Amino acid sequence: MALFSTPDSSLPDSLIVIYFITCLVLSTLLNPVVFLYNRAVPRSVPQFLFSILAVGDFVTSLVMPTIVVYNALKPYDWECKKQGNETVCPPPPFLEWHIHPTILERTLGAVTWTLLITPPCYTALLASCRFLRIRYPLRPIRRQYIKLGVFLYLVYVMSYQAFLCSRPRAAYFTRVQAVWSILPALGGLGTILLFTGPCLVCVIVSVVTSLLTVLQLIQSLKDPCAVQLRKHGHKTSLKIIVTNFASILFMVFYTSVTVIAALEPPAKRTKTDCILYFMYSTVVPVALSVFNPIVFVVFTSDTFSKAWRWA
Repeated sequence: MALFSTPDSSLPDSLIVIYFITCLVLSTLLNPVVFLYNRAVPRSVPQFLFSILAVGDFVTSLVMPTIVVYNALKPYDWECKKQGNETVCPPPPFLEWHIHPTILERTLGAVTWTLLITPPCYTALLASCRFLRIRYPLRPIRRQYIKLGVFLYLVYVMSYQAFLCSRPRAAYFTRVQAVWSILPALGGLGTILLFTGPCLVCVIVSVVTSLLTVLQLIQSLKDPCAVQLRKHGHKTSLKIIVTNFASILFMVFYTSVTVIAALEPPAKRTKTDCILYFMYSTVVPVALSVFNPIVFVVFTSDTFSKAWRWA
């Protein structure tokens, strides 16, 4: 095995394979249910956002686990070889990287990074729309603006990632299918912030609007005229707030890995650095792709029956 195992023990990679296969199965079962449910209910902004979030989670849990399991099960040559008078041993697999990646490697890198940083956009819009719906119940939220926001965000992320992945001397991290390139004019930290800055903004918006929604709901408890709001709105609000709670976790890993990627060249990274990056770039997104549909099913009535009837 060839991720974090050693010649003496393959336990780390075995646990990784079990984890990702479990997530793949759960996501494959739950995300289609969420999507079908949202196709069965009347059209609305939350229905649209939950639908594309379910599609994104399904693709994430399909692509990332497949790549990781394939790399984990791939044989790795641990044998040391003689080069002249010296004995050269291969580096640990988690440190394996090279420049000039192939077109397939660049494509996989662009896809995985795009899947990584698009969900915060959807959750930020969900939280913002829910807050506006509670704060200004008589003002409709136009779906055209939401669709335009999602479209512009995706265009920015995909264009910037395509630009980074197309650079001739891009670095390719073999075991996590990640392509990275630093723009000389911006440096490491500047390149990362320019690429993932909108993602960080979405995370902050998610947290802030979730807190505002909680405050608004607390105020509504004191209003005797808000019976219908409390009856129908609290469960939906709680569903969105719990979904956005994952944004806090995402932001913690974002900050950690930003510092690692910006301040340390690949050749000087330690096993701890690589584990943090692996957690941020793969483990956490796949976990969220399972966590989101579980939250939706728990806080939504008749999810399976409505999804089955629509199917």
